[in-house]
Amino acid sequence: MASNTKARSGPSASQTGPKGWLVEYHSEAVGDLKTFNQREQKGALTVVDILRQVGIKLKEPHMKPLTGEKKLRELRPGGGKVLVRPLYFQADERTFKIVAVAPESETDPSGFKAAVTRAKGRARRDYGVEV
Repeated sequence: MASNTKARSGPSASQTGPKGWLVEYHSEAVGDLKTFNQREQKGALTVVDILRQVGIKLKEPHMKPLTGEKKLRELRPGGGKVLVRPLYFQADERTFKIVAVAPESETDPSGFKAAVTRAKGRARRDYGVEV
């Protein structure tokens, strides 16, 4: 008897690297995310899932390195159209750490700057990494 179910398709080994990608949220970044509205939260979760799927191959407009920062990057939901920015760094060859969630920099410059400061402090304090 033929099955009507299709095989689930997922990222191939070439898309994810040999072991796949892991994205971990700092516990305080989860709290940051909860301060945004439902649309912004959904956008953030969607772009984090894209990072999980493609890892280091993620490029603009979905990701952007932060100017003047060593390792810190921002995820850009909706290609930059959703005004929330998960801030992350690559912790090892297959792991990314989301260390803060920020408002978009042009709409809330002081909120973005404060989130960058939080992200850098959390990375240093809890992971021993200068980002």
